[in-house]
Amino acid sequence: MTNDNLQEHLNNGLYGTPQLHPDEQHKYLGTFRERVSLAITFKEFSNNQNACLTAIKQEISSNTEEKLSIKINGQLSSDIIDKIIQISKENNTKFEYLADTSFSHDDDANAIVICSSKSALHIENIDVESKYHELFERKAEKNNDPKEDKKGFLSKLFDL
Repeated sequence: MTNDNLQEHLNNGLYGTPQLHPDEQHKYLGTFRERVSLAITFKEFSNNQNACLTAIKQEISSNTEEKLSIKINGQLSSDIIDKIIQISKENNTKFEYLADTSFSHDDDANAIVICSSKSALHIENIDVESKYHELFERKAEKNNDPKEDKKGFLSKLFDL
């Protein structure tokens, strides 16, 4: 072994094998950005869980040429994880549960990443709210529907 190879071997033993774009891989739950088809943050799940689950179903079923897998941040609530696992089983899709505590849990961190494990997809828009805006607009419309004027107890009781 030459001195360069020996030093490289020692460094790998001390510090581990160097990774390509470790920050990017950490953000996208262990994969590269160009392999991601859809990313959902904790904040998006907390704002509209049903729309996010519907978007996951649509993303998996719409992509037939590339076999996708689901990466689940282990810090997501267990009831949501159960629903995602059920969706993956229904669609015969692989899922990976990542219980590593180094993945962050803040609002902007990714809770779910749908990606290709073998090849780059190069999809420009991977944000769930902009990619499936119609699902999120429906919720906003439901919240903005003019409801009956709130009546007081006596008004309801005496039908005033």
